[in-house]
Amino acid sequence: MTGRDRNRFGSVPKEMHRDERGWVINPFDHLADPTAVTHCHAFSIEPGCRRGGHVHEGRDEQVAVLGGAVAIVDMETGHEEMMSPSSDRLLVIPPGVPHVFENRSGVTAVALCFSSGPDIGGGAGPRS
Repeated sequence: MTGRDRNRFGSVPKEMHRDERGWVINPFDHLADPTAVTHCHAFSIEPGCRRGGHVHEGRDEQVAVLGGAVAIVDMETGHEEMMSPSSDRLLVIPPGVPHVFENRSGVTAVALCFSSGPDIGGGAGPRS
């Protein structure tokens, strides 16, 4: 593994319940204190588009992909993780890791992102 491909992302298990109607997850089940959730938001990415290109200096970001397929790319090392609704985990982006979300599929992708602690260093900022 080269320094450029180094994986700085983490993950936590994602429990998914499925039946004939579809699936449901509770992305906060793994947290010791679910009331600590901050900056929770959902977004979509159209096919061939990107979102992000930023860094959270003072907080983590945890990601669950709810539709489509999304590549989450560490902009400094080039490491990427592919995530989809069938992923058995949430991806954890540590504070200070610049990242971008890319939809490489042919359908609209949807993701849920949140942080599980205070923002100790400011919000998201662009990263060149």
